[in-house]
Amino acid sequence: MGLVTCSKCKKIYDYDKYSGICPKCARYNSNSTSAQEHQDYHDKYDNGYSHTAQEHHHSYHQKYDDNKNPHTYTSTAEEVENAKRNGDKRFKLIISAIIIILQIISYFHFFE
Repeated sequence: MGLVTCSKCKKIYDYDKYSGICPKCARYNSNSTSAQEHQDYHDKYDNGYSHTAQEHHHSYHQKYDDNKNPHTYTSTAEEVENAKRNGDKRFKLIISAIIIILQIISYFHFFE
């Protein structure tokens, strides 16, 4: 693996020469992350099974939700923005129509 830095005392040493054990403070420094170690166990015992966060998320829906496939369709950011714009246009149109109707009513009452 080459040179590594001890996570405790920060000494730089040859990982292979000392088998991952720091010669200064005797701390074992793993050459892989916990995710890599986890996958290594899958490779060794489960014929390379791999899982992702998305699979975990989906399994929780399967276990706890009534809706067994909750993410069949999700809106894109563009669709959400278009819906907001269309909603604003509709709101302005309704307000304009109400104002016009009130003006017409007040106009007829003025001439009575």
